[in-house]
Amino acid sequence: MTVFAINSAGGYDSFVYNGKTFKKVSDPNASATGTIVRALNNKGDVNGVYFDTSGDEIGFLLHGGKYYDVKDPKAPNDTRLDGLNDSLEIVGRYPTSTGALAGFKATTKTSAGVP
Repeated sequence: MTVFAINSAGGYDSFVYNGKTFKKVSDPNASATGTIVRALNNKGDVNGVYFDTSGDEIGFLLHGGKYYDVKDPKAPNDTRLDGLNDSLEIVGRYPTSTGALAGFKATTKTSAGVP
């Protein structure tokens, strides 16, 4: 299970909970605003978003202990990741220039360069 909370500084702290312990998930590229986890697959991979210093949301995949940025090339600013399966297929969304949300499905080979 994934969980995130707002800390005392107003940023986000995120964790993976295995039924007994919480393991912190914090993308090293995140600003003080933090990291929000969204999905956990059966292999222990996690995806979500972090906020950069401009306040933009950048999608990330945590796979094999390494963080990978995931950004839809059509997204003007923000890429939000919402789902992840055991084959490392990712679903997410981004706001278009008109403000509408557009959804996408990506494989890790095209979205994050994961080997």
